[in-house]
Amino acid sequence: MRWRSMFSADFVLDVLDHVPDAIVDGGWGIDALIGRVTREHDDLDLVVPRARADAIAEALRPVGFTKRIDEPPARIVLSTEFDQRVDLHVVTPSGRGMVQELPGGGRFTYALNGEGMILGRRIRCLSAGMQVVTHSGYEPDELDIADLTLLSAATGESLPPPYVTVTGDEPVRTAIANDAAAFCAVRYRAWKAAYTGVVPQGVLDSMDLGATYSGWWPFLRLPPTRRHGALVAGKPGTVVGLAVMGPSRDADLDAQTAGEINLLYADPLAQGMGIGHRLLEAATSWLREHEFSDLRLWTLQGNSTARSFYERHGWWHDGSVRTESEPQGSWESVRYQLLG
Repeated sequence: MRWRSMFSADFVLDVLDHVPDAIVDGGWGIDALIGRVTREHDDLDLVVPRARADAIAEALRPVGFTKRIDEPPARIVLSTEFDQRVDLHVVTPSGRGMVQELPGGGRFTYALNGEGMILGRRIRCLSAGMQVVTHSGYEPDELDIADLTLLSAATGESLPPPYVTVTGDEPVRTAIANDAAAFCAVRYRAWKAAYTGVVPQGVLDSMDLGATYSGWWPFLRLPPTRRHGALVAGKPGTVVGLAVMGPSRDADLDAQTAGEINLLYADPLAQGMGIGHRLLEAATSWLREHEFSDLRLWTLQGNSTARSFYERHGWWHDGSVRTESEPQGSWESVRYQLLG
């Protein structure tokens, strides 16, 4: 009977000696960020340039990786006779990071990488936030939950549902940089849940969670002006909902007096617990505290649930409609104004 050998820490370093430009992903990437081995591993995930993928596969043959399975366009799986695996996540450099083409036409952008330690040696790996993002595009298993729980405890990186349990009594607080990955995961999950059948499916399928994270992390770290802000619902280390506020971007309104709620989402697992209500009240108060007297927001014309929610809170359609367009399709949005 063939048996699978574990992927030891010193074997990881042997592999990295042959692939010095690789970035460690997956379970070993998490252990590198934590700074110790937390569990047994039978594989090693590496992010590598597509242009060097074949050369890297050849470079690892002397270490025992003599078997190769191509799984285009996303990865190449190398293995030893004992089924130790190296998963090469092949990427192409872009202006915002390194782009991995996914089956079905989707894309994922790796960005904001970090450093960690394996056996006292400093190695390149995904940042804690990118680890949360890469673990948020699917339903996790028990191992994923255990890995991210340890990562959050060691780094302070916030986690989204289902890695955290929604209790309904989460406070609303100012967002910080460590919330960015969970913030983007909640937005992504809320979009998938609320907009399926409302916007073209191609728009949802093309959402790049990695690129979203690289765009929002700087904003949460340092908003562009004092009149821009973001809130999250969740105890420190957790995010189950979010809101973003700032001056109106509409040409027909005065940005000095007109403030806008740009985003407001609660995670699908947080629906019906009053979290959206608390976020809306907090966002409204934030705008007024920052001297905005005319409050507006945009929502999808076909999202009857959201429109009813806002109308129950005193917001009403002001007559403005616009077309939102993506390469994969378009949809209509309507503008609401808070009355009273």
